[in-house]
Amino acid sequence: MELKHQLEDEEVPVAVIGGGIVGPVMAYILGERGIRVHLYESRNKGLNGSLGRAINFSLSNRGIDALVRMGISDKVLKEAAPYYGRCIHLPNSGGETKVEFYLGNEKKEAIHSINRRLLSELVLKRLEENPNVKIFYQHQLLNIEHKNETLHFNVKGGEEGSNNKKSVKAKFIIGCDGFNSSVRKSILGSMSYYQQNILDEVYHEFYLPPTQNGESAVPYPDMFHIWQLGEVMMVGLPNKGNSFNIILYTPLSHSRNIKTPNDVLDFFQKTFPDVQGKIPKDQLIEDFFRKTPSRLNIMKCYPYHYGNILLLGDAAHCVHPFCGQGVNAALEDCLIFEECLEENNGDLLTAAELFTNRRWKDLHTLADESLNNFTASRTGVSSNWFWIKLESFLSKFLPNVFKQIYPMIVFTRERYSEIYKREKWQKKIKALEIDSGCPIAHCFIAYNNAADYNNPDGFDYRKGYHESRKALEIASKIPSIPDWEMAVIKAQTYRFCWPVGSKPLDHLHQEYANAMRKVYEEYGENDTDIMALFAESLMMLAPWNLWTKPPDIKPAIKETEEIVETLEKGLKIDPLHPGLAHFYIHAMEHSPTPEKALSTSDLLQNRYPDQGHLLHMPSHIYIWVGQYKEAIDANKAAITSDKAYKANQEAEIEMYDLYRMHNYHFAVWASMFDGQYTTAMEHAGEVEKQLGVDVVTSTLNGVSFGPIWLEAFGSLPWHVLVRFGKWQEIINRPMDKDKDIYAGTTAVAYYARAIAFAVLGRANEADAERVNFYTALRNKALKNRVLFNNVMHNPVRKNGILDVAEAVLNGEVEYHKENFDEAFKWLHLAVERDINLIYDEPRGWMTPARHVLGALLLEHKEAAKAEEVYREDLKQYKNNLWSLLGLYQSLKEQKKNEKEAEEVFRLFKKASARCDNSVNFGASCLCATKLCN
Repeated sequence: MELKHQLEDEEVPVAVIGGGIVGPVMAYILGERGIRVHLYESRNKGLNGSLGRAINFSLSNRGIDALVRMGISDKVLKEAAPYYGRCIHLPNSGGETKVEFYLGNEKKEAIHSINRRLLSELVLKRLEENPNVKIFYQHQLLNIEHKNETLHFNVKGGEEGSNNKKSVKAKFIIGCDGFNSSVRKSILGSMSYYQQNILDEVYHEFYLPPTQNGESAVPYPDMFHIWQLGEVMMVGLPNKGNSFNIILYTPLSHSRNIKTPNDVLDFFQKTFPDVQGKIPKDQLIEDFFRKTPSRLNIMKCYPYHYGNILLLGDAAHCVHPFCGQGVNAALEDCLIFEECLEENNGDLLTAAELFTNRRWKDLHTLADESLNNFTASRTGVSSNWFWIKLESFLSKFLPNVFKQIYPMIVFTRERYSEIYKREKWQKKIKALEIDSGCPIAHCFIAYNNAADYNNPDGFDYRKGYHESRKALEIASKIPSIPDWEMAVIKAQTYRFCWPVGSKPLDHLHQEYANAMRKVYEEYGENDTDIMALFAESLMMLAPWNLWTKPPDIKPAIKETEEIVETLEKGLKIDPLHPGLAHFYIHAMEHSPTPEKALSTSDLLQNRYPDQGHLLHMPSHIYIWVGQYKEAIDANKAAITSDKAYKANQEAEIEMYDLYRMHNYHFAVWASMFDGQYTTAMEHAGEVEKQLGVDVVTSTLNGVSFGPIWLEAFGSLPWHVLVRFGKWQEIINRPMDKDKDIYAGTTAVAYYARAIAFAVLGRANEADAERVNFYTALRNKALKNRVLFNNVMHNPVRKNGILDVAEAVLNGEVEYHKENFDEAFKWLHLAVERDINLIYDEPRGWMTPARHVLGALLLEHKEAAKAEEVYREDLKQYKNNLWSLLGLYQSLKEQKKNEKEAEEVFRLFKKASARCDNSVNFGASCLCATKLCN
């Protein structure tokens, strides 16, 4: 076939790719604003086929508003069939149904069901009336040359059936070309985030005709119909004229097992018998096999713009069929983009950037909720019946407090992210909703907003102040309140002041500890709850600083020994008390005798299987007594528990997400000590998957939570690769594209790359990455970022995680250049910075700097110095295979203490029993290549 090429004579101000629904609406709006637009569609002009065989769209307010803007809403709604609620066909009930209206118990608001092909015809016909828009059919986009702002098309239907190639220059390009977007593919490599979930679910389309006398074949023709049996669900969308478009959703495996016409009939007879007789058998079979069933997809990406390109609709976001919001969100995109244009005086490029910033959170929320809806639908559409009824009741009697969520989605244009924030709040109907006059409930809401051992700065002191005073006010009016309860409530009031911030936090901590001492002395002799609260109040006087730093570990405050005594006293009474056990592990983990908490750790490990953090806590002791496998197992159990928790938790982002990351972090750290590369990398990869742009840029209670608290966890894979000497993998590994969003991870990546190049003898490239590392340290976005207790970088004090990285990096680079004096100066500084990091578990620096120093000293024939380094490290990290190996090698090199060397080697073999075979454990740091060969 002959291929001809032509270049369009004129430059196009705006090219819209895709003539489905969104493209024509967006093109029309731009044309109305006086902008010349060319719309390119791959299909022929005039859409063939029976309207009854095309899937229906459900139009609600968001989509209808876009059609109002286009001036065709009345015409569209005239062709649509309204429905006012859902009719659930109960399985195995002989045809019994349950009806739910969307608003109250009457037909107040409707969603409008319209054939997709008909809607497309209507919007294209309207677009043809716009003088500023030209439509080009049979134009298949091949690629985009970004540098030249040129689009290349294959134009079908030329002379004698030939295809032409055509090139068009466009100042601005809008991709509205659906889920398989060619425009999106052209910028995919420039995106910071892209995630696609291909669900194990397919759909088949059927047509349910009216009866012979023109009536609906099912009851309630003005309702959305649902049939479900197990994992198989079928929905019916009404058409004008009492017919229905039916969509069957089924797991892929179910669909593949239906291979013959008889299989189809048997399936419907067993699953949906009340439908089978209403669709003619021949038509049912024909519809089932008419085309290959389509897989369901959920897709998120970020950003939606790149240069002069913008994505809208399914090209930018794709959701599981959910409240009909796929098409409505897509049409709403057009309105949002026009709002962005209005705010930027018609500047398309600036408006595109604003569109991404304004829209991504809503669209990611919608995608996440559609996935949750898919998961929930597998358990049955009636499972949330009680909540729907309760929500309806509360919205009626408390309209200013409770609002029904579904109507907010479909009958308003409120932001999706804000709607789901409200839903999450409304579902927290706990103690105060049951009894708002319960003083202890208010007291412990205050408690939860105050400081704790992991967050000494607290959460919301304003809320804590008001709740603590509310608790005291209510308690004062209850004559029969127990004395101990009143004492605990009064003590909580000392944690807060008004105005907030008018007293230093350490002053408030001391006042609370003094108050709890009085409560303990009067009521706590045998009350383990009061013992736990009292011990915690003392711990808050020096969180994470109860003991001095090694090697000479001693109590850092006078209350440390009292804390331990109080907790041990309580545990004798109740060894499984979760608060006492939790605090005891924290109190002992950095002590000179962490093994004293081993029995408590062992008891706690299996006692609370649905409490992820308590399952994790024993690892804080296991790691310090050299039980690395047990530390890994504890965190694996916690991760499994937390996955179940998160699956049932509605919160978009919450403080507990930090604790979930902590479990993965700890599993990685323990696996690194245990020589388990695969396990470490798997858990590091799981963390990386969860740190999308939406998470890393999230806020919590108005605070920049994701950047400060979560982003740095993304650096874990780089640490693992360095630990296990995967130098080429480091060089080949792609870096995060957005160096401001992933500021901490970017710096660690440059650190890892510099070391990899240095070890491989590529000094110039190592120096280049060292320059990049220092550039990353100067990034203003890095400010305030932490990895649990430690800051990422402190340019003045040099006491951050990346300040250790700086010293290790310089030591490695200079060593491999054979500048040994300079190298060891840096490596000794690295050890100093490492051991002086704020106490944390996992340690802020994941591979002890002594492992690097010892290995390179040993390789440099300074075995005696290496021996000292390894002995010090084994005091801190007992029985770790890396320093056992280093100590053995240094003793052998010196030909001293043969019996000790044999014993150390035996311990090394025992400690390394679970090591990955893929790793060459030749030195305590695999950067010492001569030792490893």
